[in-house]
Amino acid sequence: MKMRTATTEPIGDRSVRPGSGPAGLLRPVRRGMTAVAGVTTISRTRFDRLLERAAPVAPIALRLSLGLIFLWFGVLKLAGDSPVTTLVSATLPWADPDMVVRVLGVVEVGLGIGLL
Repeated sequence: MKMRTATTEPIGDRSVRPGSGPAGLLRPVRRGMTAVAGVTTISRTRFDRLLERAAPVAPIALRLSLGLIFLWFGVLKLAGDSPVTTLVSATLPWADPDMVVRVLGVVEVGLGIGLL
């Protein structure tokens, strides 16, 4: 029959490591969650509660923010104040950049209104 010693037998979440204490005495070694991990667990549960409260509102907020961005960029393109005209002319050299930017502005305004 094999005998268990104090060096290999776990005591709760602690075990004993030989020679790790002063003058080679047995010192308990903590196994498991450290103090830093305990703090992050507490923070994670607070964050989870915040996410649970925000979950019903999140799709609506996302839709509104995307709608406002599409509407804003589309109005800028229709007003002629958009800096993407040069980008469009470089991307589509076969098309009239002013016409393409205005059509894109109309599409973006439509998407923005649809999302709102």
